[in-house]
Amino acid sequence: MELVQLTNKIITGIELLAEDYNAVPGCPDYAKKLRRMSKVLAKPESIIDKVLRKEIGEEWKAVKAHPTYKISNFGRVIGRNGKVLSTYIDCYGREIVDPQTENGKHKHLHIRAAVINAFIHPKKGEKVKYMHGQKVNTVYNLGIV
Repeated sequence: MELVQLTNKIITGIELLAEDYNAVPGCPDYAKKLRRMSKVLAKPESIIDKVLRKEIGEEWKAVKAHPTYKISNFGRVIGRNGKVLSTYIDCYGREIVDPQTENGKHKHLHIRAAVINAFIHPKKGEKVKYMHGQKVNTVYNLGIV
């Protein structure tokens, strides 16, 4: 089952639960909490990512441009100290991290490119695109066309 379909099924289930609790006297507050939870899950970077990382398992591989850093199949980067590095979005909408090179300078690392090089391995001339329309840099959202 695809990641987007799984997320949508979970959101639908939570909304149905909220309707059931809304019908029971004394439970409308719980129904409101469930609706808020479904809104949180609808966001691309949400709790569902944490659940999926546990269920599917996060696999780490070395980044080709920076061998001391590792990237996961979920697009997270671990630095030399073993901590997950924070990313930011550039003016073109691309997710980037700035790891430190061996000479102490920082060099941009595009998360999408690092995931593609580490996990997908496209052949020369093949194009990789986002499969579900959202710019989420995971192995499960990137595919060869």
